[in-house]
Amino acid sequence: MRAESPADVHPSNTALYAAPGVLEGVDFLRRHRHRPGSDTVVIAPHGGGIEPGTSELAVAIAGRAHSYWLFEGLRPADNGELHVTAENCDDPVALSLLRMARTALAVHGCAGGTPEVLVGGRDAPLRRLLLARYRETGFRAVDAARHEGLSGTSRYNIVNRTRTRRGGQIELSTALRASMFTRNTTPRRVASTNEVFWRFVEATRAALTQRSARRAA
Repeated sequence: MRAESPADVHPSNTALYAAPGVLEGVDFLRRHRHRPGSDTVVIAPHGGGIEPGTSELAVAIAGRAHSYWLFEGLRPADNGELHVTAENCDDPVALSLLRMARTALAVHGCAGGTPEVLVGGRDAPLRRLLLARYRETGFRAVDAARHEGLSGTSRYNIVNRTRTRRGGQIELSTALRASMFTRNTTPRRVASTNEVFWRFVEATRAALTQRSARRAA
């Protein structure tokens, strides 16, 4: 199992935004929504054409309950050049949302022909809840702790920049993401989600709800 995107061209989001010839609205898009009543934020740092399917998943998981932030590649090709590693992501809106949150989940994509999800991050209780919910609903879920580069445990990883300094990270294989859409292209994915997609979304939401409930108890 390995990361889906190639080595980073830009050392940070700040550098990418200032790069000559890289234009917001042409090469990339940023989207976010703050839900004042929620202490949870869902992010997709490599959405759009960078790690396909992660934008749609993040927005669906957040739903009307949670805040979200997305960085999306818009190019017809070579979106991997817009990839900034999670440890170097310094988008100010993303950081602001995370600082207000107690629970966070980052949605990523990794390469792989087996339909599976790697579950990581520094929030161990959330990791356990996610693993349990995915397995209960028929998904192959793997603890990412032993997968170097995909574990999401670095304290510099943007998803771990919450009030609690912990977050969760999921890495969905190429095969799993492809199985979630009947038409797996950028303009058609959002309108072609299927039962696999929504079963995954509901399992993820259930884990986030349980995590928030346990914090409040």
